[in-house]
Amino acid sequence: MFINIEGPDLSGKTIIAKELAIRLKGQYYHEPTFTSEKADKLNQPGINPWIREYYFLKDRMKNQSRYSIPNTSIVLDRYILSGLAYARVFSPQVLEMISSIYSLSDFKQPDVVFYIKTDLSFNYKMSQLRGEVIDLKQIEKLQNAFYDSFEFLRIKNIPFFIVNNDEDKLEKTIDVIQHHLIEIS
Repeated sequence: MFINIEGPDLSGKTIIAKELAIRLKGQYYHEPTFTSEKADKLNQPGINPWIREYYFLKDRMKNQSRYSIPNTSIVLDRYILSGLAYARVFSPQVLEMISSIYSLSDFKQPDVVFYIKTDLSFNYKMSQLRGEVIDLKQIEKLQNAFYDSFEFLRIKNIPFFIVNNDEDKLEKTIDVIQHHLIEIS
């Protein structure tokens, strides 16, 4: 299966995706596939959003083949839903273009998407643990943008589940995801 784990920054999705890949004896990948340095250059204020999205999409297209390994579960940390949600918040003018590209038949669609839901206090605690400063209003905007982007999954008939990630309940969260995977298999 091609499994996509989504959620805003500091929702725990990376830890969940890595652990799920281990449990499934699958492959873990992180998107976007840019190095942090390159992504940071593309996310500078003032950069043309069309240029930024072109490079993100080009990079994603380049890696499509690795999401089709026979007899292997692929667990991907961020993908289409993140692209749509972040575009809604940071560059809504390119949203239609991105949606069109993600809808192309040769753009690999996930078999299932899990959105990791947290409350803002969880994201804040995670930021403190990592020594990062986050804007909780921005995280809230991103959460709403993810919810708005679920419509894309509905249109594409991609099953998706919203899974709560409560503090200190990582095992339970992964168990819930595995239960949903059994349901749809």
